[in-house]
Amino acid sequence: MKYEITPFTAKPIEKGAECPMPNVKRVEGHYDLFLYHNLNPKGIHTRDCVIRAFAFFFGVTWREAFLDLINWCADRGRVDFNYRSAYYDYLKGKGYPKHKAPEKGMTVEDFRDRYAKEGKTYIIQGKRHLTIISDQTIYDIGDCSLMVMDNYWER
Repeated sequence: MKYEITPFTAKPIEKGAECPMPNVKRVEGHYDLFLYHNLNPKGIHTRDCVIRAFAFFFGVTWREAFLDLINWCADRGRVDFNYRSAYYDYLKGKGYPKHKAPEKGMTVEDFRDRYAKEGKTYIIQGKRHLTIISDQTIYDIGDCSLMVMDNYWER
């Protein structure tokens, strides 16, 4: 059974249901270990993957993750909180080094199936997106199992 997880409720999503994220096509067999998860407090599907990933990774609310990152940037005179250079430095400063994908061309699904460990949480970076794998399950607002990954951080 699949679950839609929000900060307040958990509701089953029926097998074969369409992904609630616009413009994401359901690919047969790729929802098996994906859970729809949107930490945005308004439930908006927006370009906030960095904030959603950090909130999940650090176990804080979306607002707490957003304000921490904004304050971190403000303390350094930066306005690029949603850019790679900023979140690389932010995570490194919190003690989480960046790791390259184990193999060139590796997808999120490949990493989940072959490298992700139970009890661990990973931020996975693709070309223009961050997603989460936790306990060998992908959590995001769209199924990005087929996204080619570049880097990851482990907790």
